[in-house]
Amino acid sequence: MEKELFKGEIPCIRVVNENLRLVEQNKPLTLPLSLLNTSCDFRKRYKILYDLKHEEKLKEERKLINKKYNQRPEVKKRKKEYYKEYHKKYNQRPEVKKRKKEYNKEYYQRPEVKKRKKEYDKEYHKKYNQRPEVKKKIKEYDKEYNQRPEVKKRKKEYNQRPEVKKKIKEYNKEYYKKYNQRPEVKKKIKEYNQRPEVKKRKKEYDKEYNQRPEVKKRKKEYNKEYNQRPEVKKRKKEYDKEYHKKYNQRPEVKKRKKEYRKKYYQKKKKEGKWNRK
Repeated sequence: MEKELFKGEIPCIRVVNENLRLVEQNKPLTLPLSLLNTSCDFRKRYKILYDLKHEEKLKEERKLINKKYNQRPEVKKRKKEYYKEYHKKYNQRPEVKKRKKEYNKEYYQRPEVKKRKKEYDKEYHKKYNQRPEVKKKIKEYDKEYNQRPEVKKRKKEYNQRPEVKKKIKEYNKEYYKKYNQRPEVKKKIKEYNQRPEVKKRKKEYDKEYNQRPEVKKRKKEYNKEYNQRPEVKKRKKEYDKEYHKKYNQRPEVKKRKKEYRKKYYQKKKKEGKWNRK
């Protein structure tokens, strides 16, 4: 009867409100939707309620559709070209250039950024300098650079400084110490020192070197200082004791000592300074 009453007519506000409550509660309507939509109030409020109710669902659906759409190769390609062109034009704007310049200036002054950049540069250059073409280029450049007269002059002046000389000497000492410990280097040195001409040359040089007054003086001072050390004295005493023990056991030494004693006692007897009791 109620349907017949409202057939072709606009529902009253009471019926509209009642059906809106049913929409909120997700219950069946009392009148057909086509009839209720004739009321402007119902149509407006129903749209709001419907959107609120299904908003999350619609969002998810839209998100999935967009995701699927953006995964297409032609769409990806088109977007990439568009963004490339857009950013190219965008970055040419004076206000953007200015803003970026100011930001970069402030950003690169941060301590953590400086530290990170330094570490990255170090790692990058380490890898970069290992490339064969880069190695070759560096070698060629260094060779050409070191042949310049002004560079040669500057290097010569620099190497004449006392502190630089000292530093180079210390570095070379440390370097050759490690270098000479390599098995292949040891082998090479040993082979070289076994050559007759090298042995001869070395012997002549040592002889000439040890005859120099300053070398004699230096060796004398060093030996004097060295022999005064307690551990050296102790070691020398032990060595002498052991050496003399072995030395006195030699037959020729025993014989020589016996002859010496015989001559010594005969002399004393002759002089009358020795009486045997």
